[in-house]
Amino acid sequence: MFIQHRGHWPPPEDWQRSFNSGLDHYFRRFPDRVSRRLSLIPSVIALSLDLMLRYGIAQFVGSWVSASGYCLRIKKVRKDLASVDFLDPSGAPVQRPYMGGAPSTNMIAHYDDYYENFEVELWEERRLILHLSHEYDYELDPEQREALVPALSWNERDRSLDRWRSSFGPLDHFVREKEQAASNSRTPTTTTPEEKE
Repeated sequence: MFIQHRGHWPPPEDWQRSFNSGLDHYFRRFPDRVSRRLSLIPSVIALSLDLMLRYGIAQFVGSWVSASGYCLRIKKVRKDLASVDFLDPSGAPVQRPYMGGAPSTNMIAHYDDYYENFEVELWEERRLILHLSHEYDYELDPEQREALVPALSWNERDRSLDRWRSSFGPLDHFVREKEQAASNSRTPTTTTPEEKE
């Protein structure tokens, strides 16, 4: 149903009556369709408000999980600084062999609001940096969810750092943990005949 009005605003009373009559007819003819759509409004509004309220460093704050099971936990310290934990699929902090096996917890992250750069210091001394880019609807995610897209950088002359890249897993994109849990609950599980026995 689409009623278009051309001319001055507000429209004349006869046009308003015609419009209201059209709405009434639509509601009476398709009550189920209308009720289903109306029932979605609160969740859509809540999601929109949630996204609108997050800007700056707040876009990065929270728990994020990748498809391979690695997890990022990001806590705001101030508007340009955060604390980051990087956990492996078992939930244990990733060990940093280049720092004597130090756990990847409470790592410093700097946020530049102008360029929207979020950089986690994996090894400050040698400038090994985890870059995180925020996407509200990441195109490469199967469900186009909000995501953090990771990348590693280091001094290209420092060849010794090449071997430490695998310590942080395959670096898939990360989605908010609650969204990943919801996605998992929507995915039907299949069992093999062996598992049934």
